[in-house]
Amino acid sequence: MRFLFLIVYNLCAIICFAQKKDYIIKNNGDTVYGKIVLKDKHFVVSAKGKQNMVVNATDVKTAHLRKYKGRFVLPCKLNTYIDNLEFLERYKYVTHQIDTVLLLSEVYRSPKMNLYFCTDTNEQQYYFFKTPKDSLPIQLYVNYALAGGSTGYDYFFARGQDAITHIEVQRAFVNQLKLAMEDCPSISKETWLLLDYRIYSFKKLIKLYNECK
Repeated sequence: MRFLFLIVYNLCAIICFAQKKDYIIKNNGDTVYGKIVLKDKHFVVSAKGKQNMVVNATDVKTAHLRKYKGRFVLPCKLNTYIDNLEFLERYKYVTHQIDTVLLLSEVYRSPKMNLYFCTDTNEQQYYFFKTPKDSLPIQLYVNYALAGGSTGYDYFFARGQDAITHIEVQRAFVNQLKLAMEDCPSISKETWLLLDYRIYSFKKLIKLYNECK
């Protein structure tokens, strides 16, 4: 009995170890195991007794790495944003485009549209969508700018709310989704007005889109 327990214990330990091992799945279906690091848009794979293998990120479909939560590999030009008031007060408007590789998490799957999510090193949130006709996920764009108060040319004449410095949201993601969902005119104007750059808001909209006949 004791011997049987040891066999079961060792078998479980081997299975757990195998499950924790890093691996990538290439576009051609090949699976590569080893110690894997994402560096300069390449996956560097090292294994004991073998020469390092370098795999271009464009050749990889999914990456299962303990360091990252995301799995879906997306080489892209990421449009960044800043929503920090203190930072915007100093620089007014900030946006950059970064040529990078992202590991996306699929947070909602449906017949008509899937939703993906990731964060950058500053914990800034980014969302992507993909319809059946899209080959890769598409970034949903958002940006923030300082408005009101002394940020405008006519601030001497500003009154009421316009006289108060505040962050203005530039909701390009609304027009992107309107275009993607143009075959569903029953989605109300109120729904679009209330759409927020948040996971729960996007999930609710996609659910409505799937219910559209």
